[in-house]
Amino acid sequence: MENISVRGGTLIDSTTTVVDKERKKVVETIATINKGNPSVKGGSLIIKRIEEAVDVIQGGLEAMEEPQLASPNPDRPFYESTIPMEQRTVDEQDTFNELSLNVDAVEVRPPDGKVDLEKELDIILESEGGFQNRKNDSGNYRPDGVLIGTNRGITVRALAAYRNVDPNTITEEDIRNVTDEQAREIFRQNYYFKPKLYELPENIRAAVFDQYILSGPNAIKILQDIAGMPEEEQDGKVGPKTIEAIKNSNITANQYADRRELYFKRVVKKSPEKKESLEGWLNRANKYRI
Repeated sequence: MENISVRGGTLIDSTTTVVDKERKKVVETIATINKGNPSVKGGSLIIKRIEEAVDVIQGGLEAMEEPQLASPNPDRPFYESTIPMEQRTVDEQDTFNELSLNVDAVEVRPPDGKVDLEKELDIILESEGGFQNRKNDSGNYRPDGVLIGTNRGITVRALAAYRNVDPNTITEEDIRNVTDEQAREIFRQNYYFKPKLYELPENIRAAVFDQYILSGPNAIKILQDIAGMPEEEQDGKVGPKTIEAIKNSNITANQYADRRELYFKRVVKKSPEKKESLEGWLNRANKYRI
């Protein structure tokens, strides 16, 4: 083949695609070989099959440019949910850690590479602890009302979405068997990369990550409120307006910790049965003070 270059997984030359050139050569060759062959009129049948094969090859080359799954395990589908983004914002009275967040197949990495994400996950997993099945924690239940529990901060809904199965099929044994790496993968993808927390200022990023695991988009709403964004713009998403407002406000880690404490106390006021969790939540907020 003459003067072929490779760009983004696609073969290219200066005049026409290699596939088109090779298609023409093959078709002409087959037609010549089969000329006059009574069993294959004009070689048309073989030509048709060759053209189909070349189409498959061309499709494979084009597919090389498509994003691949980020899952380290090729034997299972990556974490997926059908819940629309606009339905994922929770109110303060909603239960912590019950979000079933959507994740795209392609993992987006932070542009600066400065975040020690694994160290942050070490702290978060230490805070989350192991298995618990407290009856007053609604995050410990399946949708059908069966008490299952939570392990390493991973709820029934989160594990079901990770496995791409019905939450009502998750058993207590499944939750108990959640591994450290599975918990890290779910937190990493769905609570850090997907909501684009890597775009936040470094001084508050770890605290927001921890809060996002507890309360989902409310972690961003807290920031938006501190930054003075209008209530109608407090959507719980990291976008250009939010980033600009946060940077202009110079929000400190201690400011964010103060507001986390206020948030937790409001949750308990609305849902007194969560009072036994308050001390742990406040301790988590204070870990990120400077």
